[in-house]
Amino acid sequence: MANKIFHIELKLTAQHKYYGGLSTLCQHNTDIGISKFTLDRYNFEIPFENEFCIIRKSQIVKSERSASNEA
Repeated sequence: MANKIFHIELKLTAQHKYYGGLSTLCQHNTDIGISKFTLDRYNFEIPFENEFCIIRKSQIVKSERSASNEA
């Protein structure tokens, strides 16, 4: 089972943070130089990058065992 995950690298502080959705990422990082509206339409085949951050979209893969425990 795989779920999407967003990784943001903040260039100023060199912090790396991970979020399960763009809404949460944007709520917790308000000064990243791009709106959620724009990110919703961005094709994450390549990472988004500007002067403030790099945002990547990937998949988090859970083991079948942990997926069956959630059911």
